[in-house]
Amino acid sequence: MPQRASIEQYVFGATSLISNRMAAVIDAELSDITYKQWFFLMMIERMGALEKSVHDVAQFIGTTRQNARKIIEQLENRGYVETMVSRFDARALNVKTTRKGRNCLRKHAPAIADAMERLFSDIPDAELQSLALTLGRLVTTLTAEDATGV
Repeated sequence: MPQRASIEQYVFGATSLISNRMAAVIDAELSDITYKQWFFLMMIERMGALEKSVHDVAQFIGTTRQNARKIIEQLENRGYVETMVSRFDARALNVKTTRKGRNCLRKHAPAIADAMERLFSDIPDAELQSLALTLGRLVTTLTAEDATGV
């Protein structure tokens, strides 16, 4: 196998492994919500105040509409988000973070910050910055592929 292909496979596998392990670390910090639910709640909140549909959330997070709908339903059942039919498109279901959802994010912010600090404590600032830039490029590439259907 060519050297680059081997490195690409390693990066792909390592990224998946890191994602799973980070989810486990964060799950251990959360008492009333799962990592995946927390992640969706955080991303929905980050999308801002404009109307956002389930489709928009799925696209923003990089998952299927069906997966987004399932997690959003779980969040809605717990009172962290609410959904409503769009004012502009009766076929679209919009999502909005509730006060309870925003309070949940604030409540867990210190524990999440501590967990992140522990996870990255052995990585020097310059290496972390380089990793962030590289991951940003990968996210951009993946987002472009999603848009083109590649």
